[in-house]
Amino acid sequence: MQAYPLNVTGNSKMRNANIWLIALIAASLGGCATLPPTSAQSADIARYRFIVIEATPTISSISGSGGKLSTHEINPSNLIEGLLLKKGLVRVASVAPSTQAQTLLLRWGISGRRNLPLGGYTQEVTIVLLDAQSQQSAYRCTAEGLGSTEADDIREAITSCLSGLK
Repeated sequence: MQAYPLNVTGNSKMRNANIWLIALIAASLGGCATLPPTSAQSADIARYRFIVIEATPTISSISGSGGKLSTHEINPSNLIEGLLLKKGLVRVASVAPSTQAQTLLLRWGISGRRNLPLGGYTQEVTIVLLDAQSQQSAYRCTAEGLGSTEADDIREAITSCLSGLK
């Protein structure tokens, strides 16, 4: 059996190619990240007990992988309600005159879309909490979401947006 010397030059080239490939992947993934949420809070949310959130329709998206299709759904108002329940805010259908000073009004919308360098896009959501009595903003936020479907994008954006609420 004859021994052959290792081709050090070939291994070195392969190692350099792997390093460049890893660097390229890392750089491209950095371009796919969502931007950090921005928020401004001008009132102590602890002074409020109730919130009025308009009902929203369910948003459905379909994704496919490996020949299999799956449906992703989200009802934004239900997700928002769940997140705000954790903060001590209870959803009510309308503003009662006796609790107006303790009630917030929530307005939200899909406020943008950002294309990503390697294809795809993120969805942006803006949420505003208004004092029901003064109509002044108590909290305002904007955040992006990046998931496997538009429904996932919106879920992530809403969750990220409300994460700054104190």
